[in-house]
Amino acid sequence: MLKNLLVYRFLLLNSLGVMGIVIAYLAGLIEPLFLNDFTYITSMTTILFLVCWATTFRRIIGTSHSLNMVKSWKDTKKAWTISKATEEKTWAKVAWLRDVSNWLVGLGLIGTIVGFRYALSGVETTSMGSAQGVSGAIGPLMAGMRIALNTTIVGAIFGMWNEVNQRMLRTALSCLLADCKEQPPR
Repeated sequence: MLKNLLVYRFLLLNSLGVMGIVIAYLAGLIEPLFLNDFTYITSMTTILFLVCWATTFRRIIGTSHSLNMVKSWKDTKKAWTISKATEEKTWAKVAWLRDVSNWLVGLGLIGTIVGFRYALSGVETTSMGSAQGVSGAIGPLMAGMRIALNTTIVGAIFGMWNEVNQRMLRTALSCLLADCKEQPPR
């Protein structure tokens, strides 16, 4: 019997994501996302993703260990039952991880709004009649647009990445709980 398949799937999938980040870093696409963001929304989004990723990985390891135990007990025809309360606690402990995908996208959208707000704050309609007024407005306008776009990109990518990890965890937990309810063959 193969063991820890869930951990291997998680590591394989996330290795592909990390490779994508490394390729983007080598292409010079990552550093500007953080350097141009004086609001630190990109950093907050990244930290939230990393905390969720680490928690998910810990849950993946625990779930994989439990799946291994249930499979080995099924081979020896032992029953392993789980109470309704334990099942509810299991889902409650991982519920917030699913919400993080929305939080990550939400942070990206907040960054978009903050970026647009900053971009528009540098534009004074009274000075737009002269070339000097227009050229003075371009700097803040471009800085705000960079923040808006960068935070949206980071929030969307990390939100999708987290959603895939959460789907993997929820599927494994569903299988684990179903296996616990199943009676062993006699």
